[in-house]
Amino acid sequence: MESVFDLPAHPLMVHFPVVAIPVLSILAILLVLKPSLRSSWRWFAIGLAVITAISTLLAASSGEALVELIEADDWVEDHESLGETLRIFVIGLAASLTALVLIARDEISAKRPIGIGISAITILFALLATVWTIRTGHEGANLTWGGVVETEAETTTTTTTAAPTTTTTATTTSAADAATTTTTTSTTTAPSTTAAAVGTPNGMALYEANCARCHGSDGVGTRGPSLGGIAAKHPEVQNEINQITNGGDRMPSFGDKLTEAEILAVVGYYREAFTEGEHSHDD
Repeated sequence: MESVFDLPAHPLMVHFPVVAIPVLSILAILLVLKPSLRSSWRWFAIGLAVITAISTLLAASSGEALVELIEADDWVEDHESLGETLRIFVIGLAASLTALVLIARDEISAKRPIGIGISAITILFALLATVWTIRTGHEGANLTWGGVVETEAETTTTTTTAAPTTTTTATTTSAADAATTTTTTSTTTAPSTTAAAVGTPNGMALYEANCARCHGSDGVGTRGPSLGGIAAKHPEVQNEINQITNGGDRMPSFGDKLTEAEILAVVGYYREAFTEGEHSHDD
């Protein structure tokens, strides 16, 4: 499933499992510690386990569809891997919790070896599912919002007004005018200076927000290739401008996100910052 009401399905579908998995984990641990509740909570626990498992599978499936749609296999690899592992843990939690309330359904059966084993497995899957939900969600949020807050802080322009400058000019008349001295005082205020007034995009801030996650803050490359020495290797910049604008070769396009001036600022920044010999990356 790629979309819901013309919107990407994955961001919509992840919300329920993100809440349901921790709730299911808490319920599982509670039923392990309180065997007397298992009989009365049996069907609620089974229902929540089934719904949570299905919603997790749908979220994972919609995520895979989104990756194929935007051709972003490389730079979402960590998030995708965490999601696949989380899917296994949630299925394990649902299965072990169901076994807990059906097989070790009371205090007597809970004390038997099989009941103790199921209880231990249930707690293990509950903890793993909760931790992987946090890790997967954090990686997804980082892919979506990483660098945005920092960039906003860096690109917020602060108006700087120069302190008034006072100039005193002394004019002395001739002796015939009784050595009269006239003092003239003038005050000049320098104009306010803002980054917005200059109108030049901040190439470094734009790079950190849009490029650093794949090419690294120092240009050595992470999911994407190294940019070290790129100015010397490729003197012609038009190919880089086209690549950033249109994307391709597993790189997303930024033509609809950045203006032409911003793209030029990004290219100018990394070509100047990551020169030959300052940054290198061995694959």
